Amino acid sequence: MQTETIVNLTRKIPDGNVKNEMISLYLSIVETDSLPSCWEVHANYNFFFYEQIQDKYLTTRDADESAKRFSEMKTTWGFAQLIPLAVFKDSSNGYLVNDSCAFGAEVLVIGPSKGNLETLSFSKGRFIEDAIFTWEINNFSKLNEYLHRSKVFTTGGIRWYTNHYLFL
Repeated sequence: MQTETIVNLTRKIPDGNVKNEMISLYLSIVETDSLPSCWEVHANYNFFFYEQIQDKYLTTRDADESAKRFSEMKTTWGFAQLIPLAVFKDSSNGYLVNDSCAFGAEVLVIGPSKGNLETLSFSKGRFIEDAIFTWEINNFSKLNEYLHRSKVFTTGGIRWYTNHYLFL
């Protein structure tokens, strides 16, 4: 099955309160018309913000750390209020430095459901080597287009890409 997925980056203004601007990240499965009726894809995912000053990543994941079930009824999972925009823009925090930032998404596809119970297990110390994708965005503050798309990458046998939607 070839399925493409996007990560949406948005600047969210809850209740119209400009003082509470937030960055949101979402993972969405798209182009689902070719999937069978009642399809499901189970996946674990993490998002990363690269902190350039200390050369490390801020990793985010759901508190319950359980796999998310993408389906016809729910094609999107993520975080509505991930990081305050002011924190992101403050170069002393290391996320946006010299007008450059990098985001990443790690996606582990557990497998599409075919109506049967499926199990996935790993031996201790083994992992999927291509499970991390990093996309560096240069001249971030000069971006004036609404949508920015990464190149397509494959992990877990499924094709993915990230879309960053900027509401500036």
